[in-house]
Amino acid sequence: MPVTFRKTSYSILLRVKSIHNRDAKGEPVVLPVGNAIEPMYTDQLWRLWFQTIRRTLTIVKGKVFCALRELDDDCYVFHSLRWLNPNGVVPNVKRRVAQGEADFAVFDPRHGILIVEVKSGGIRCADGRWFQKNRFTGVEKEICDPEKQATRSVFALKDAVDRALPFGERCKIFSAVWFPSVKFPRKNLPLNYAAAIVLDEDSLREPKAALQRAFSFWESPLGEADRTKLSSSGIKALIGAVAPTFSIAPSMRSAFESRERQFVRLTSEQARILEFLDDQRSAVIAGAAGTGKTLLALEKAKRLSAQGQSVLFLCFNSALRKFLKTFHDIPRVTFHTFHSLALAYVSLPGCPIDDLPARFIDILAGDGFRLEFENVIVDEGQDFEGEWLEWLALRNVGAFYVFYDPLQNLFRPQLPLWIENAECRLVLKRNCRNTLQIARTSSRCIGRDFVTSEDSVKGTRPILYNCPSESIARETAAKIVGLRSAELDLKPHDIAVLTMTTIENSWLSGARKLGKFTISTEFELGATCFTTVRKFKGLEAKLVVIVDAHLDQFKDEEWKTRMYVGASRAMHELHIIVQAVSDDSIRAAIAGLAETRKVAATARNLATLLDAQWFRESKRD
Repeated sequence: MPVTFRKTSYSILLRVKSIHNRDAKGEPVVLPVGNAIEPMYTDQLWRLWFQTIRRTLTIVKGKVFCALRELDDDCYVFHSLRWLNPNGVVPNVKRRVAQGEADFAVFDPRHGILIVEVKSGGIRCADGRWFQKNRFTGVEKEICDPEKQATRSVFALKDAVDRALPFGERCKIFSAVWFPSVKFPRKNLPLNYAAAIVLDEDSLREPKAALQRAFSFWESPLGEADRTKLSSSGIKALIGAVAPTFSIAPSMRSAFESRERQFVRLTSEQARILEFLDDQRSAVIAGAAGTGKTLLALEKAKRLSAQGQSVLFLCFNSALRKFLKTFHDIPRVTFHTFHSLALAYVSLPGCPIDDLPARFIDILAGDGFRLEFENVIVDEGQDFEGEWLEWLALRNVGAFYVFYDPLQNLFRPQLPLWIENAECRLVLKRNCRNTLQIARTSSRCIGRDFVTSEDSVKGTRPILYNCPSESIARETAAKIVGLRSAELDLKPHDIAVLTMTTIENSWLSGARKLGKFTISTEFELGATCFTTVRKFKGLEAKLVVIVDAHLDQFKDEEWKTRMYVGASRAMHELHIIVQAVSDDSIRAAIAGLAETRKVAATARNLATLLDAQWFRESKRD
C-alpha cells in the first residue's frame, strides 16, 4: 500500500527566507527571521519567543534553521516531515515501519530532495551501535543509526512524490545526516556513510556548500536521464504532495482560538526591554493601549520574585488591583493601589479617603522611613501624582519601574514631572492585545492612525449600532452578548459592558442580567462586568460592548480619550451602541474626528473614519 500523509499533522512548507513550523497541536506557526534564532541568544529569551513550539524545536535544531536561511531563494525546506505507512513495509528495512519523521527535507528543484536527519549532543559509534550524549545532563543513550533513519524517510516518500509528478518528470530523493554540535571525523566511517553526506558543526557556517556536496555525491553516478527533471508545474505538484493545501472555512470559534494563541506570546520588543531592565535600577516605560505594559510589568515582577526579592506592584485602578490579585498570585509580590497602600500605613481612624494620599506622603517624608518592599513597579503611572512617584522612588532601595500611557490621561491634566524628567525612557510600540481592526478604531478615536506590523493579529471590524431608544439599545446589547458568546463559546467574565457615563446615569443602571448573563459592577468570575470606562482602565475583555455613546461628544477631547480607553479594552470584538443619532450629531462627530479634512456628514463616512461598520437598528420602541 502506498505511503499516505496525516492531514492533521503534515509537514509545513518552509520558504528559506520565511521559516514556518508546527506548534504542539499541529497548527502552523511563523518563526521570526533575522537574529531571532541565532545561538548567542539565551535559553530564557528563547523560551519567550518560542513558547508555542518549544516541544518540537530544540536550540540545536534552531541553529540548523538559521543555517538553512542561507540557501537560495528557490529552495524549499520542510521541517518535521511526518509520514504514515499503513502497510508498515519500507524497502530495504527489515522490520515493519508504520510511521516516521524526517527532521528536515531540503528541496532544491535542480537536484531533488535531501532528507537530513539531525542529531545533537555528543555522538559515538562503536561496533555498529550509535550513542548520543546529552550536552546538559551528560547522560548517554543508545540511538538508531541516523543514516538508516534518513533512508526510511527516503523510501517512504518516494511513492508519494512519484505519483504526484506529471508524466515524464522525476525527482530524486537522497539522504544525509547532520551533527551540528560536534566536528565529525571523516575517516573510519561505517560502510553506509560517506564524508560527503555527513554535515557537522562546520557545516553551519557554509550550509549551501555542504548540502551541495551531499547532492553531488548521490548524483555523480547517475546519468542525465536518471537525474531530477522538474517543470514549474512539477515543482508545484511536488510541494502539494508533501505539504498539501486545501480550503476549509474555519468556524468563528477556530479563528477566535487562533487569535488567542497569537496574543499569548511576548513580542521580541518586550523581550528586549525585559533584558535591558535587568541592568537598570530605574526606568519609565511608555506604551499605547494594548502594547503589553501590564504584561511586561508582571513578567518583571515574576523575575524579581524568582530571585527571592519582594515587589510592591502599584496601580491606580482598584478593579485592576482586584483582577491582578485574583489571577496573578505571585510569591513575594504585593498588589496595591496608591490609596490602599496609604491605608496600610495611615493609622488614623475615620480619615477621609481623599486625605489619605497627603497623610501618607507625610509618613513617606519622615526621617528614616523605608518601604518594606525591595522593589517597586508602578502600572498606570500617568494617573499618579508626581509627588507620589517622587517620594516612592526616594524611599525605595531597589528597582523602580513606571509603566504609563500618555494617551490615557483621564485623571490628570498632564504627565507627572517625575516621568517627564526620568533619565531612562523606553517605549513599547507593538500592539499585542487588540486585533488590528480594534487597534485602528481605538486609535482613530483620538485622531491617530495605528501603525501595522507583519505580526498584527487580524480580526473583524468593530460595529457601530444606531439605537434610537433605550429599549432598543438594551435589546441590542442583550442580542450581541447572547449571539456572540454562543458562537465564540465565551464565558460571562470574558465580556465587559462599559458605559461612557456613570453607572447611575446609564440606561443599564439597576439591571441584574443582560440576556442570560448575570451582571456585576465589579470584575467577578461567572459574571459579565458592567462598569464605567474609567473604572475598567487597565483591564481587558475578549468582547467589549460600549454603551451610552453620543456622537456629538466626539467634539470633546476628554470624551474622545475616554472612548479610546474603552475601545482599546477589547481583545477580539468591539461593539459600540450609539444613541440620539441625527444629522447634526453625525456632523459634529465627523468635525471632531476629521478636523483638517472636508468630509460629507454621512453615517457611512463616520464609520469609515473610525474604520468600523455601521449597523442601523429598526426604529421600533
